[in-house]
Amino acid sequence: MTGNIIVVDDDQTSLKLLDNILSACNYSIRLFVSGDLALRSMHAAKPDLILLDIRMPNMNGLEICQKLKRDERLKDIPVIFLSAATDIEDKIKAFQAGGVDYITKPFHTEEILARVATHLKLHSALNELQTISTELRYSEARYRSVLEDQTEIISRFLPDGTFLFVNAVYCRLFGKSANELIGQRWQPIAHPDDVPMIETKLREMSPDNSVVTIENRVRIGNGDIHWMQFVNRGFYDADGTLKEIQSVGRDITELKETELNLRESDEALQRAQSVARIGSFTLDNNSETSRISKETARLFDLGDKGVTSFAEWFARVHPDDQAAVETAWRNALKGEPYYDMTYRIIVRGVVSWIRALVELRFDDQGQLAHAVGTVQDISDLKQIESNLRESDERLEMALAGSSLVLWDWNIPERKVTVGNRWHELLGYSQDELGNDEDDWMNLINPSDQESFNKKLSSHLQGETACFESEHRLRHKDGRWVAVEARGKVTLRDKGNAPLRMVGTILDVTQRKRLNKDGISLLKQIEALIRETSTPSPAKEVRSNAAEALTKRQRQILGLIAIGMTSAEIGKQLHLSTPTIISHRRNLMSKLDLHSTAEVTRFAIDHGLLATK
Repeated sequence: MTGNIIVVDDDQTSLKLLDNILSACNYSIRLFVSGDLALRSMHAAKPDLILLDIRMPNMNGLEICQKLKRDERLKDIPVIFLSAATDIEDKIKAFQAGGVDYITKPFHTEEILARVATHLKLHSALNELQTISTELRYSEARYRSVLEDQTEIISRFLPDGTFLFVNAVYCRLFGKSANELIGQRWQPIAHPDDVPMIETKLREMSPDNSVVTIENRVRIGNGDIHWMQFVNRGFYDADGTLKEIQSVGRDITELKETELNLRESDEALQRAQSVARIGSFTLDNNSETSRISKETARLFDLGDKGVTSFAEWFARVHPDDQAAVETAWRNALKGEPYYDMTYRIIVRGVVSWIRALVELRFDDQGQLAHAVGTVQDISDLKQIESNLRESDERLEMALAGSSLVLWDWNIPERKVTVGNRWHELLGYSQDELGNDEDDWMNLINPSDQESFNKKLSSHLQGETACFESEHRLRHKDGRWVAVEARGKVTLRDKGNAPLRMVGTILDVTQRKRLNKDGISLLKQIEALIRETSTPSPAKEVRSNAAEALTKRQRQILGLIAIGMTSAEIGKQLHLSTPTIISHRRNLMSKLDLHSTAEVTRFAIDHGLLATK
């Protein structure tokens, strides 16, 4: 399970412990030592869960939580409070402030992971929603069957409620004979809470308004409570005096249950859409309007009307994407059953990426009869894709300027993926040399095989930190190419068995021609490989940079990490604000840090965190 989690705690030890525990489970973690920093980060990127220390200086956890609950955008984020205190009053205050859970220090790894996972089970909620929808369809089918087989109950009674007549169906429903019912009043059969309402509505009848429909509960013969709908007709004499009432009733218990289930299903659907940031809609091509869910209205800022026009929706599409969106929609109307489009929208000045999926149904004449679809905010996904492209480009540029060949070994599947230069190194085409493990191993010189296997086995068993081997590979023309292979297992299963190994191969005949710049480039490439293969590459890359920082630079980084502004830092260090701003930009660029959260983590990892 994945999730974006913010941890707020002024205790660096707790922050580091929680970071280690949660990062090991592939959660995306943001660490903060103050509430102000955390709140700003939440507004910039909404998390899935917040772990919040209850006792902190300046702004405690209760105050932070109260601010969250007053914020329409953030109020639904679950908050788990953290505290070393065991005072029951603290726990009560935490829940009153809006917390969903409470974890007492010292932490237990299993407890933290279990509680965090409980509040992040979106997929479970979506599966539950599908189950509810299936049950509702079955319930509706049952209800239709009941209606088809149902016969109505009929009775006649005096204005005071005394029965004059009941039919056989009435008797069977209430488990009494006609003789037992006639002469008695209807009031004992009705639910006591509904009797005043029924009597009031019956009194509203008049010669000019002689029919009234009432829905109320009754206790049937087996003691169960059922919902009934009665159509009551009053009969009046020439003077307008009510003489008797005829009541025809039908059982609507299934209908009431269906209505309740539908309401609950709709509420669950709205909650799920809000969590997943996926909205839904249906289209009416004739009126050029669309019925939209609350989440769709929120994504496009369309208010709470529940209906919007095509023009109102189209006005929010990014101008650069409008032509493509319009063309794709026109093509879909030519008879395509599905419409899948990714485009940008502008809402309140903010650009977001949207993916729209629509299922279209056409009539016999080929005209659009019905369409239903979803819209999803994929802005985060687009940002991730952009970051990956940049990382791949950096790696390609680095490899293009070196003699290294990159390889990636899927150990369980016995498949090896290699870079293009692998084939150039040995003179084979891609078709001639596949990605099977045996194809790779068979190229090794038999004289080098024993040493190679021994070193590889030691690393796969975890006995060595890295795999290194110098051996010879057979070129297509028959000659032997001396290479240096380096690699590392980057993924193991729970039993420590290796699953994936990544590394490089270098033609060692090039080694002597490598100057100092070439060696530096080699280190950069290996760092990039680790960056694409390990969960936390930044720590090793930045560690060397941290050692080179001056005392002044360390001071500035520490003050940034605790949330001080450039003006505040300048005042404390007796430097001008522009000077601090310049230092700040240079440091974050030099250390490849892009946010205050990353600065905080860097400062914690390297012992730079300052105090105000």
